Amino acid sequence: MRTYLKEGSLSLGNLKVEAGWLKVEKIFKDKYQKSKDHACASNMTSSVLLVTTMDETLVRMGHCREMTNRIQKLRKSIGISIDDQIEVFFKAAGEGSELESILVEQSDQVKKVIKMPFQPAEFMQKQSCPIGEAQYENPDKEGDVVHLLVCKPAVIMETEALKKTFGGDASVNIDSVAQVVSSFSQKSLAEMVSSNGGTLKLHLDGKEIALKHKTHFYLNARDKAK
Repeated sequence: MRTYLKEGSLSLGNLKVEAGWLKVEKIFKDKYQKSKDHACASNMTSSVLLVTTMDETLVRMGHCREMTNRIQKLRKSIGISIDDQIEVFFKAAGEGSELESILVEQSDQVKKVIKMPFQPAEFMQKQSCPIGEAQYENPDKEGDVVHLLVCKPAVIMETEALKKTFGGDASVNIDSVAQVVSSFSQKSLAEMVSSNGGTLKLHLDGKEIALKHKTHFYLNARDKAK
């Protein structure tokens, strides 16, 4: 700390200090001013000291933010607006990916930013249609690459529920059922489900099949997340 007295304010007799005569400046010690791990500044009214070293948490947050930016840029480059419905998936180039673990850990945060479903690629449906792809490589680990896939919304078939309901009926081919359901547009499918009280009725190979919404299928990933 440095103290300054206005010139001429000091007398040989009693010391009298009035407003405006005394100024106090806060300064940081050399170990902070000359440190590579800190940044500091001060004036007469305030002081700021920042720790500039990156710990593991900050590094992981930085990777997550950069991958989120890649998704946003990809969406913009292929002409997808914030209101358009898409689904985003991610997959690592190899096992033990640090970037993949970051995305799994921070997936909820990514969803909040992109405002769209965000899941590992293993949850992609067979009928998912990728419309754009980007990748991000870990600058701190060679070979650690994550691929980011933007897809149109796809119907999610609940295979186990279908097997439980129709598995004993040899006349019902579950794969064919999935193909027929996926052939409808998202809008048409939603309208059919709504008009039939949550049931989708199909005629397949001369047989009528009733599928329950949110039991045998979901319209898309957003629908399943609700």
